[in-house]
Formats: sequence, C-alpha cells, structure tokens
Amino acid sequence: MPSIIISIDPGITGALAANYLKTGEVKVFDLPQEAAKKPKFLDEIELYAMVENLLEGVSGEEKVLFALENVHASNNQGSSSAFNFGHNYAICKTVLSLIAEEHNTELKLITPQKWKAIIGLPGGKNKKLSLKLAREMFPSIAKTDLRLAGHSDRAEALLIGVAQLKRDELDGRLKR
Repeated sequence: MPSIIISIDPGITGALAANYLKTGEVKVFDLPQEAAKKPKFLDEIELYAMVENLLEGVSGEEKVLFALENVHASNNQGSSSAFNFGHNYAICKTVLSLIAEEHNTELKLITPQKWKAIIGLPGGKNKKLSLKLAREMFPSIAKTDLRLAGHSDRAEALLIGVAQLKRDELDGRLKR
C-alpha cells in the first residue's frame, strides 16, 4: 500500500494532487504555466519542482503511487489545439515518469472512462459530479481548495489517484 498518491489531471487548466494516506493530508494545485507565452504551455521545471517538494520528507522505504490520466486529443479539436494538448500531456508524463524512476516505482496511466467507472461516476465530461464527489471524499479541503466550480480539475486530479489506488488493489486481489 502506498503512503502517498501523486496524481495529475493533465492539460493547460489541469491540476496536481497529493494524497498522503498515512496522515490524511491532501494538497491540490493548478498546473504551473509558462509566463506570458502564447500558446500557453505548462512549465515543466516548475512542475518538476512542485512534485519533488510534495515528496520532501518521504523516506526511501515508503511506496509512492504516481497516476496520470491517459488522455488523447479529440476529433473536434483543431490541429493547433490538439498539438498544444499533446505537448502539455507529454510534459506531465515525462515529469512524473522521471520522478517515479527516481523513487523506484512506475507511473500508472488510467483513461477517463476507466477511472470514472471505478469510482462510480458516469462517463462524459460532467465536471460538476467530479467536484461533488471530491468534496464528499475530501471534506478537509471542500471549502477551500475545492470551493469553486473552476476547481473541477483539482477534484479530478484527486479522483484519478483514488481510482488508480482502487484499481491496483483490485489487480492485487485478482493476481493472488
């Protein structure tokens, strides 16, 4: 069982979540963007530093679970939007992969359809339901870090981590 889950809902408006299972502490952040650039891209150096900071004090014996929503561009995106989305997804995947390697673990990818099914959310893009469920699951930050409708990416980052943990637990039971 991991002692911490680091999970990301990727994209330019995405979020990073840290769920410290031993202590019950939960932290969420909007993904850092490069300053004054168009198109907007994530700041990979800042993202790397944020994740490393979240892992400060985690001992080498503690297991860390890294989870990233496995997304792809949709048919209704233009080519520039699809490229920018893919660029930002690649930044998230690279940063988490590098840090996971440093911690002798792996990055787990989970599709939106899979994580939503695991935690009982309907498919599709209903961000309000994700926010409602995250507020119920994480009441300690419901009135602060999850208080606004615009915090749905933070909620989904948390839920991605919870779903991946449940998926790993189920896979562990099936392999015995």
